[in-house]
Amino acid sequence: MIVDVMSLSSTTAPGATLTSMTAKRRIRRKPEDAERELLDAAEALLKEIRFRDLTVDAVAAAANMRRSNFYNYFKDRNELVMRLVDRIGGEMFAATRLWLESENPDRVAALRQGLRDVVRIWSRHADVLAAMDEASHHDEVAQQYFRGGIVQEYIDQITTLIRREKRQGLTNVANPGEVARALILLNVTYMTERVTIDHARPETVASVLAQIWIAALYPDAT
Repeated sequence: MIVDVMSLSSTTAPGATLTSMTAKRRIRRKPEDAERELLDAAEALLKEIRFRDLTVDAVAAAANMRRSNFYNYFKDRNELVMRLVDRIGGEMFAATRLWLESENPDRVAALRQGLRDVVRIWSRHADVLAAMDEASHHDEVAQQYFRGGIVQEYIDQITTLIRREKRQGLTNVANPGEVARALILLNVTYMTERVTIDHARPETVASVLAQIWIAALYPDAT
């Protein structure tokens, strides 16, 4: 695929004043490279502006492409941010998996470590995840992807953990599914507010969340 890149040059026409003329230069990119460059450009822009201010024109310009090139890969900004989250999904779920599959008999210690890992990864990708959270409030497809997909996957994983530990006599939670939902939604809201917006230290955020989780799951340990 050929992606157009516009560059400006100046020339003096005979009998005319100095004018600016637009010269078109074509850079040959593979589709996967062009897509990656658009994603990289969007991620960089999200470190500087909120999702609501992110425009297709700005992303295309940052990637040194035409606006029309953007639509070769993404339907709109919402799909763009979903693809950004796709890129970090493996890292996010890997951290949770280590916690859920931990054989550490000290479940409180395992929980603390798991939450530290989750908050650390959120902090690393805070701008993208905040954009995803914002998009999910305004677009049905983005909502289904994030809240019905990623967030629900976390809820399901924690529900499974609570039920297993309840069978083992490690917790007495009466309604594992609803408690898991409340805890995960708390995480998303609190990390968006404190890590992304307030730039609080991840260690502090993880410590606060751990206090709440431990009180809910292991009250005898508090």
